[in-house]
Amino acid sequence: MSCWNLELGTAQELPNEHSVETSESAFSPDDRWQAFAKDDGTVQLQDSETGVAQQVFTGKQPFTKLRISSRGKLLAAVNNAPAPALCVWRLETSVDRVLTGHTKDIVDLAFNSAESQVATVSRDGTTRIWNLAPGTTGVQVIDVAGLGEEMSVAFSSEGRHVAVGYNDGTIAIFRVDQ
Repeated sequence: MSCWNLELGTAQELPNEHSVETSESAFSPDDRWQAFAKDDGTVQLQDSETGVAQQVFTGKQPFTKLRISSRGKLLAAVNNAPAPALCVWRLETSVDRVLTGHTKDIVDLAFNSAESQVATVSRDGTTRIWNLAPGTTGVQVIDVAGLGEEMSVAFSSEGRHVAVGYNDGTIAIFRVDQ
């Protein structure tokens, strides 16, 4: 696996402790960490400078989407088989939560800036806003069926709204319960 260094204009070969393909990747906002979703159902967190694996998180099937939160404390990955699920790990403790409820594939996810919520959009026609604060389990379900095929989701900078993008170019904005 290689990573292109834009400042030097060269490719840096990174150590790869798995011999399987990578399906998704993400960087922490401070560039300290790189996360790679592997086809063997693991997510590997590596030091960006050395390429050395720091943690390996496991799932049952390959992950299809991967995000590191804006503060770099949470890692989320979508696992659509055998049923749609969102796995969220706290990087400091490796504690995980598995969030379920969608009935069809999750196509995108986004954290709010406070790292207290994560939004998912699914082919089942719903967007879900999951509460991540310790001790909470609430979820806000927004029915977006009939508006088109959902493709992306993003929080506003304050986290009070979520935007859902559709393949026809439409963007719908919804208020998030606080």
